[in-house]
Amino acid sequence: MQFVKKKFYVFIFYCKTENYKIYDWTVWKDAYPFLDALLSISNFTATIHTSQSCESAGNKYLPFGRMIWNLKNNEKWTTKYKVGNDAVDKWQFYDTEIWSPPKTDCFKGSFIAPNIFIKVDDHSTLETSIYFDTSLIVAINEDIYSKLAGIELNQLLEELYIKLNAVKLVKILRPWAQNWNDLSYTECIQDEYAVTYLKDDTFEISTKYDWEILRE
Repeated sequence: MQFVKKKFYVFIFYCKTENYKIYDWTVWKDAYPFLDALLSISNFTATIHTSQSCESAGNKYLPFGRMIWNLKNNEKWTTKYKVGNDAVDKWQFYDTEIWSPPKTDCFKGSFIAPNIFIKVDDHSTLETSIYFDTSLIVAINEDIYSKLAGIELNQLLEELYIKLNAVKLVKILRPWAQNWNDLSYTECIQDEYAVTYLKDDTFEISTKYDWEILRE
């Protein structure tokens, strides 16, 4: 369980929709080059996992097949069931995760922490939606983070902040998970949401972790 103690620099983009949500291809295609540049630093393949459903499918998750990180698959997860022959009624988006190395590699054998983990969430049904309705979390393993030139990373974050129409960008330092023992752990980065880092239903950052507001 040593991997759960690995420290991560977590960047949280709190976003408020104007015309399109960040998981719409119209927005995501502009963010893709900057996320692609970031993932290239990992030197491992990245994979995409998305949770979407529709009423006609009994609200079961819609199939996408295995998706390697590339431009075509990013367009696929943001459009497949919204337009064209596969379009469905009452489509629902939950979240999308991007893992490098792939999630299956991280969770087989002795387990390893990812180099980079990215998560997109919808928060439009929560009370905090008056402040933000979607979010992007970018978690960078401390070993990878130490190889990044500060100015290069800052430029990537700044461009993403603009492209995503974010209203707040927060940097947090934390372990991959909490409360670990030989058999289990809790409060894992992959299982938490942007609201997790807030005080109750406010738009103030919790003092649980070391944090810094980079933009607002």
